[in-house]
Amino acid sequence: MNEIILKCENLHKYFPLPAEGELKVLRGLDLEIVSQSSTGIIGVSGSGKSTLLHILGSLDSPTKGKIFYEEKEMNKMSDEKLSNLRNAHFGFIFQFHYLISELTVIENVMLPYFIKTNRQNNGYAEKLLSDVGIFERKDYYPNQLSGGELQRAAIARALMNKPKIIFADEPTGELDNENAGKVFELLLNMVNKYKSSLIFVTHNNNFAKDLQKTYRLYLGQLEKI
Repeated sequence: MNEIILKCENLHKYFPLPAEGELKVLRGLDLEIVSQSSTGIIGVSGSGKSTLLHILGSLDSPTKGKIFYEEKEMNKMSDEKLSNLRNAHFGFIFQFHYLISELTVIENVMLPYFIKTNRQNNGYAEKLLSDVGIFERKDYYPNQLSGGELQRAAIARALMNKPKIIFADEPTGELDNENAGKVFELLLNMVNKYKSSLIFVTHNNNFAKDLQKTYRLYLGQLEKI
């Protein structure tokens, strides 16, 4: 039986409004993520999907509530420990690829490993690029790639440190329907192959059927669907 590797309890996130009061985006939600699983979070634009993903991935802090990774409370970790945790155990894919324009594709893919170890690992980066189907583009620069190829490179980069969890924030949002479907299928295949858990945020309900669990974020709460 797969173990729970990430969970949040009674998670709240409020944002102050310009005049007075607060915008309550997350309202006491709970969530458990088990190892080697795929979880979707859907909802309309502005419902708080990205906010939730960023908090779960330690890119943002909750207003209140607790988050645990492998039974360790992330809220109590220092910024340095959280940074090390993100780099060693988490991978991130966003709607925009965020590849560094001055680096080649393979240099971009190797960057998380270089930050972690101060060493390069061309062989593993090349394997990942082969798996995502753009090995022949490894010495190209981001401005020489198509939108679908950029997201394939972003998937390879996210997997470079063999993360336990991949956080994907609308990674197909900028792609046409055909490429969006291909990138989504590739992402599922890659997390299965490399035994990562996937948390996939999207407004595209069509992807929900291929994920093991899907929740709708509505009025600050998660509803299983």
